[in-house]
Amino acid sequence: MTVNFRPPLVAEGLTKRYPGSPLPAVRNLHLEVRAGEILTLLGPSGCGKTTTLRLLAGLEHPDAGAIYVQGRLVCGPGVWVPPERRGVGMVFQDYALFPHLTVAENVAFGLRGLSRGERERRVSELLSLVGLRGLARRYPHELSGGQQQRVALARALAPRPAVVLLDEPFSNLDAALRVQMREEVRRILKEYGTTAVLVTHDQKDALAISDRIAVMNRGAVEQLGTPQEVYASPRTTFVARFVGQTNLLPGRLSERRPYVVETPLGPVPCADLRGARPGTQCVVSIRPDSLDLDPQGRLLGRVTRIVYGGNVLEVLVESLEPFPGVPLLIHTPPSPVASGLREGQTVRFSLRPDSVSIIEGEAACAAIAGHEGYRVPEAAVPEESELAHSL
Repeated sequence: MTVNFRPPLVAEGLTKRYPGSPLPAVRNLHLEVRAGEILTLLGPSGCGKTTTLRLLAGLEHPDAGAIYVQGRLVCGPGVWVPPERRGVGMVFQDYALFPHLTVAENVAFGLRGLSRGERERRVSELLSLVGLRGLARRYPHELSGGQQQRVALARALAPRPAVVLLDEPFSNLDAALRVQMREEVRRILKEYGTTAVLVTHDQKDALAISDRIAVMNRGAVEQLGTPQEVYASPRTTFVARFVGQTNLLPGRLSERRPYVVETPLGPVPCADLRGARPGTQCVVSIRPDSLDLDPQGRLLGRVTRIVYGGNVLEVLVESLEPFPGVPLLIHTPPSPVASGLREGQTVRFSLRPDSVSIIEGEAACAAIAGHEGYRVPEAAVPEESELAHSL
């Protein structure tokens, strides 16, 4: 069955439950992957991302749902197309290169129906693309981890698949090589115009390589968006916590002033209220890099912990003024001022209001308070006149 005008890869209502498990590994998952984009499935262990990838590849049978590749139904009621006939390439976590074959032979392995000359030209083209043309006669054990990864990617691209699937492609690499290979893999995929789905638990990998990110939790997609959207405007407390670090505060939209959220820290301006009405309970997400150590800042706190991270200092503070007792994490680049900080010291800091986002609903407040019915304490709700001086 062929369906026209569909993206290269579509999943509709995918559900997969493993025997003995009380909950499905994947539940009613819908996904559309656009032509030429890199979409990353991001989530913690057990969230269903790898199972989803295996379902798309045809390595697992779903209990329900359908999968389309280039508009062709490859999995659905009464339809099952095996992995090798789906037009999907796969890069496994351990690369799965054949140890007894050379680099060139590994890349050529999936090429069928081509003459010897065509096959050799195709292999040469791909090895040039991944920067390994001079290593065609080497064996996998003679290559570095980054080189093995590029061979695996070239092998996956060789048959010109509609989609390439990559399972944790950077997990076996050291930190420096990891950054290098993220850029290299993205370059190769973009230069080749390949549609790709990548799985990772590493937020830095996802933010760096992706056009869009699907954040998964408990078998479902909690948020789908660009790296900027997922990081700066999380839709759930899970997304806010998992994609980068954040400060989560209970809040309530002011009924007296537009675009202001009342929080235990004081009144916080927020440019995007997402259509929420005044008086609505919410959670305020403030990224640590949105708080600045500022001698002129209106907020005062005491430093409780300092963690040196190379290009960033993580400074934990507890607010003192104007509203005490709120723990906050601040990220600041190393500087003479920052390097002179000491635990127990009082500091002034300020908040950039354009970087504040809200997560609506009482359930969100309950998620950070630990019980239902949590409200912003009345003592923490400032008078309207304090707004201009609080931040």
